[in-house]
Amino acid sequence: MQSPLISVIIPSFNAAKSIRQTLLSLLKQQFTAFEVIIMDGASNDQTVPIVQELAGRDPRVRFFSEKDKGIYDAMNKGIQAARGEWLYFLGADDELLDASVFQQISQVLQKTGALFVYGNVLFGAAKHWYDGPFDYEKLLHANISHQAIFYHRKVFSIVGGFDIQYRTHADWAFNINCFKHREIAIEYANLLVARFGMEGASSRHDVIFLRGFLLPEWLRHIYHAGIRTIRNVKVYDEWWRLIRNAGIRNHQQLLQFAGELQVPAPVLSMVAWQSMVAASWLKAGMISKGLMLLNYLFNRFTGKL
Repeated sequence: MQSPLISVIIPSFNAAKSIRQTLLSLLKQQFTAFEVIIMDGASNDQTVPIVQELAGRDPRVRFFSEKDKGIYDAMNKGIQAARGEWLYFLGADDELLDASVFQQISQVLQKTGALFVYGNVLFGAAKHWYDGPFDYEKLLHANISHQAIFYHRKVFSIVGGFDIQYRTHADWAFNINCFKHREIAIEYANLLVARFGMEGASSRHDVIFLRGFLLPEWLRHIYHAGIRTIRNVKVYDEWWRLIRNAGIRNHQQLLQFAGELQVPAPVLSMVAWQSMVAASWLKAGMISKGLMLLNYLFNRFTGKL
């Protein structure tokens, strides 16, 4: 059997409400040289019979159901099972935008010299495109939706699989590593790929990721770009929210997560100020924003910025 151009990998668990629509959005594609791999985490609702019914109609659908260690463990298993040249990950509550998507993207994939090709997605019923071209700096602050990305299988030989210690943001860490890697050429395709479901887990804070991966990346970048970049109040606010969302409550914790990296004085100041109030208060937007502005003005006045 000839290998398909695209392997679509769908991790699922108790997705009976949405997975039929997700699969139908794939099976109606005008371009047909793809396979679908469902990596199910031993669902106990109607997911299994729904998928088995559709798989019985179309041999391109392959179904595996067993307990896993989360979304990214299922995605890693899907990588091992995939036969395609390009790998694409879709959530069990996502769907391709229309029947022409794979036809459009296949023309890009068959001509490109890149190993990482990405486009845009829509959030739910919204008409807003997310989120155009990325570079490394932009990627430090917002992830590319995995529903928009087509990875050549060589990428996983270079970078490895998804790090399952990051429960909701392993794909973000993976994408940052791809953008840093010189062997991985990246291409942006200005087209809409999928409609992103709103029930996913990735909106929740992944504290291990924030502390162990994103904080060190931000520290490296700030010394590359220049410490004065933090004088921009928008950037300052992003740092403030990173410290808050990572739950860093004292200097000892901060220095532990920074490792050998030097921590700028304004960031040390943020931790000191946040530690003076209850963590529950910092979850209140107005309180957090007000304290951040006071801290910012204090550091400007005292010459730390």
